[in-house]
Amino acid sequence: MIKYYIDGETRYLIGSKSYTESELQAMREETAKKDEKAGYNDRRVGVYDKWYRYNRADEGAAYDRGQRKAVDSMRYGVTAVVIIECSH
Repeated sequence: MIKYYIDGETRYLIGSKSYTESELQAMREETAKKDEKAGYNDRRVGVYDKWYRYNRADEGAAYDRGQRKAVDSMRYGVTAVVIIECSH
């Protein structure tokens, strides 16, 4: 990502496309929603995927929120969790 300015407005170049700060923030929020849903769904079946820890700008915070929501919502939750390691 390359940060630059046009007429005082901050812009970001990702690949060959330019984004404003608000567009970039919207993309981050969308990614966080998807990660939180993935964390929720994974925990419901007893999985924790460390990939989110090492491959997201928030270091897996949204994924962990989803995991926590799943634990809090399960009456009789999955007690065993399989951790999927990530080699980076």
